[in-house]
Amino acid sequence: MDKSNSYLFVHLFNNYSGSPKVLSDVIDVMKDNGVSYKLITSSTDGFLNKHVTSSFVYTWSERKLLTLIFFIFAQIQIAIYMIVNRKSFDVVYVNTILPFAAAAVGKLLGKKVIYHIHETSISPKFLDLFLKKFIKLFSDQAIFVSDFLRQEYEGVISCKSEVLYNCSTYHSSSRCLDKAVIKDKKRVTFVTSFKEYKGIFVFSSLVQCLKNNDNYLFDFVCNDLSDDDLNSLNLPKDMVNVVTGLSNLTSLYEESNLILNLSLPEQCIETFGLTVAEAMCFGVPAIVPPVGGPSEIVINGYNGHHCNPHDLPKLVQLIEDILDEKNYQNFSSNAFNQSQLFSRLAYEENLLNILGKE
Repeated sequence: MDKSNSYLFVHLFNNYSGSPKVLSDVIDVMKDNGVSYKLITSSTDGFLNKHVTSSFVYTWSERKLLTLIFFIFAQIQIAIYMIVNRKSFDVVYVNTILPFAAAAVGKLLGKKVIYHIHETSISPKFLDLFLKKFIKLFSDQAIFVSDFLRQEYEGVISCKSEVLYNCSTYHSSSRCLDKAVIKDKKRVTFVTSFKEYKGIFVFSSLVQCLKNNDNYLFDFVCNDLSDDDLNSLNLPKDMVNVVTGLSNLTSLYEESNLILNLSLPEQCIETFGLTVAEAMCFGVPAIVPPVGGPSEIVINGYNGHHCNPHDLPKLVQLIEDILDEKNYQNFSSNAFNQSQLFSRLAYEENLLNILGKE
């Protein structure tokens, strides 16, 4: 890539969710390679705090009209910043499809426009169509977090596109040798938020199916969990370790034998599956839905299995298959090997290669 180019990164809402985390990883790579950059994002708290050059007023509200007003106002602020500072950057890097003004103004200023796309669609539908029209009209290059997502945008974009898998920030110097041996309990980890489409009630049913088997211990990691939420799941306390308020999952991944992604395909198809990639860095195999980004991370029968979360008998069968002592060492070793695709080294090499393409 041409390191003499200066980049303007634009992100709408800085918080502690996935897309600002991914952009922070991108900027870390650029910074380490001596690339000049600026970042404009909302004045809220999030993963991008350490990189912010300039900020604007934007927040999300449960009142849709108020959110729309903030959304339009943010686009105006982005446009003004870009026009005033137009000589300070050569490339506009738009993170998510939301900051549409950045793409339009960037193209009008004669800059190269790159989109980094994380989402399949935006609600409401008219806004989704509107935002994707801007990608088609103004984007010179599109980067997708999975091949599944790139296929979802076929017919939407006309520019060249690339896949850049997200980077795992968790690192295990070597696969834990004792992973090959299941200890007293078979540890199954489920990292989620309290949303029905994440499969939380499927998880509850799964635990009930296995409650008579005292060889299992489940780690239920959910940071937005209230007491009422927990009570609604009716999880047996002697079988489920409930974890909240934990940002670093290293200790859990080190002890885990299996990680689950139970997102319901008819309600939500995930575009990547970062927790699965993170767990594999510690030799943890996974069971994921058969569609979307997670199914690219997990090769069926190699470092885990694909399973429709609604098929509880099959889900139980696949859990038992992976955690069988005769099979587990292979699944664990393969998971660690597959995790190298999401290492910082691989991520940096792929990103620089993509940005170097004309």
